[in-house]
Amino acid sequence: MFTGHKYGRNFFHFEFGLVFKFIKQLGLVDYVYPCSRHKRFEHSIGVCYLAGQFVCTLKDHQPKLAITDKDILCVEIAGLCHDLGHGPFSHLWESFMKKLRPDVGWKHEKSSLEMFKYIMNQLKKEVEFYGLDKNDIIFIQELIVPAKDPSSSSWPYKGRPKEKGFLYQIVANDQNGVDVDKWDYFLRDSHSLGLKVTFDYRRLMKFSRVINSSSEKGDENLIICFRDKEEANLYDMFHTRMLLHMKAYQHRVTKTFDTMLIDALILANDHITYKSSDGKDLVLCDVVEDLTAMTHLHDNIFHKIYENLSTDENMVKAKEIIHNILTRRYYPYIGHINEPKDNGEKVKDILQKLVENLPPDSDLCVDDFELQFINFNYGNRDKNPILNVGFFSKDNPDQCLFKNENEETTFTVIPKQFEQNILRVVCRKYDETLISDARKAFSKTCDDFHIKTLHGSPWSNTSRTSLLNVDH
Repeated sequence: MFTGHKYGRNFFHFEFGLVFKFIKQLGLVDYVYPCSRHKRFEHSIGVCYLAGQFVCTLKDHQPKLAITDKDILCVEIAGLCHDLGHGPFSHLWESFMKKLRPDVGWKHEKSSLEMFKYIMNQLKKEVEFYGLDKNDIIFIQELIVPAKDPSSSSWPYKGRPKEKGFLYQIVANDQNGVDVDKWDYFLRDSHSLGLKVTFDYRRLMKFSRVINSSSEKGDENLIICFRDKEEANLYDMFHTRMLLHMKAYQHRVTKTFDTMLIDALILANDHITYKSSDGKDLVLCDVVEDLTAMTHLHDNIFHKIYENLSTDENMVKAKEIIHNILTRRYYPYIGHINEPKDNGEKVKDILQKLVENLPPDSDLCVDDFELQFINFNYGNRDKNPILNVGFFSKDNPDQCLFKNENEETTFTVIPKQFEQNILRVVCRKYDETLISDARKAFSKTCDDFHIKTLHGSPWSNTSRTSLLNVDH
């Protein structure tokens, strides 16, 4: 049962809120983990609830912070609306837009802001009734998309003064990644995936304080800090992030299904249209330019393609790809290597060399291959995320302390490295002879670049056509 503020519930009476019920939180992960079919709707309610709980905890522990009921309401609304802009299959849509319309630079965060503004115009009476003013609306928008550098010398926000700066760390915390958005999806996703997690967000709330922190620039900011004894709990939280990416979000089969669906969307782009606010037909990649059209864009695009009766060559190919996803006939795996970082130029060179190393009479070309850059980390690239978290001790609860890399820690079992990068290669052709040639060419390419090839295919050579006994 949703126990949030009545004003927050009003958002779901609009088409924007209803669309949340038709966009899966984890995209195509349910084709690997069949139970992971929860929607953005549930996640948004969870973030709203946790945001309210966290602010109320800080208010109860530290009355001097002068947290108001409007502060709490604004943070809850931001939690509810922070993902309003997601397209079909969540993050997959961004990858589709990046491929087909890189000029737009479409991001779901920016789209969320546009949708929030639209809803605010529709809820003017409620805004007035609950006493929300212009600064409150600006505050909510800033919570949805925080400033890039909140620690800069000049205060970057308009919705709340510097004395309330800690409120910007609750929904989306760009400073250290400890926020309620992650708490909800870590717990919700791991539950649906059947993965056990050990971090306890309730303890993090219980042992949190807002403390004045001095930066290297000499600036002072009020930030949320945690008891030093919660260091292990925080490591568990960051480790959970990496595990979810490794075992689900960037699972080898999931990523290949993503590649396949993006291919299908590109092929179907000109053949599936949505009505704009002025009645025009918009092709898929143009739908994001019209909010009315966006309210009808969700995961049903999958079945719109599959059930389309067009005999157009591209649509026939798109339908075939969708059928292959449904029957788990994924693109064949060619090989993978460890890469220290996402080096775009090197990736292009590897792909070009791979094609050159194919037999002269091969039917394969550059477009038949897809290079997937996979990144697993603890949330701070190759750095230890704990170094960005403020701590306090039992004896000195008002002093903010930061760990450094050489300092002794209360949690002694920590990773030697915090990031792993993998480059995977898949092929869009299924012919066994072509696949064998491609694997040999990839092995030779790795030798040419003096890269160690990781032997042992992560997949079987044949695609399974059953949803039973799926490989996790």
